[in-house]
Amino acid sequence: FLSQSPRDFWSNRWNIMVHKFVHKHFFLPMRKAGLPTALPVVFIGAFTSILHEYIVLFSALSFECMGQMTIFFLIHVSATICQVYLYKMGFWRLVHPKMCNKFLNIVLHCLWFIVTAPLFLTPFFAASEIRNWMVV
Repeated sequence: FLSQSPRDFWSNRWNIMVHKFVHKHFFLPMRKAGLPTALPVVFIGAFTSILHEYIVLFSALSFECMGQMTIFFLIHVSATICQVYLYKMGFWRLVHPKMCNKFLNIVLHCLWFIVTAPLFLTPFFAASEIRNWMVV
């Protein structure tokens, strides 16, 4: 979780084996076909969200939290695409270097995950016995 940005997290930190597979078999072929970078990223995000929704649906056998995984991945895909485009447009050159140091980036990214993590975690908690432990 010591990532400095959403792109850093999804590209370099989280589940490297899956990242390499998806990059090789989905991202690169779609880019070679001439699609803009954002389209393969959106496709992979949609595929990932559907896969996670499927896992939660069949582990919970309930539609109670349906859609939360999709919202989580949609938010993260959007943030990743925005970050890449802001970088390409030169936005980061406008930010003072002292405001954009590694420690601050890690703290901000951790806060980002604290805010968005319930969308990802709640369906798993709802699908497990943990939900029963949380009831007082």
